[in-house]
Amino acid sequence: MRHELPIKNKMLFHMIQKQAGINDGSTLQEINVYFYTDTEAKATALAEKLPEKGVIPHKPWCNGKVWSIPGKATNLTFSEDRIQKWSAELVELAILHDCEFDGWELGIPT
Repeated sequence: MRHELPIKNKMLFHMIQKQAGINDGSTLQEINVYFYTDTEAKATALAEKLPEKGVIPHKPWCNGKVWSIPGKATNLTFSEDRIQKWSAELVELAILHDCEFDGWELGIPT
């Protein structure tokens, strides 16, 4: 399930939380994050800074037009305030590197 943040609709946030079967204080094992930009240099610069926000970056790659910088965060403590703040920090980091934060996704058990 993929989501763009910050989530401003509390009802949506709580629906996601319930659907994922997580509670405040739960440790999220893995959250995938996605960034995009137009040059390899920008992608590499962003990837180098992601660990400061608790994100392990995957190698940036290009589809011929757009550079993708995927990554994952592990062991993040779940709370609405924490997720909102962390997401806002990722948006700011992306902007500083002329990149776009596309959102996050976590696996929902089926």
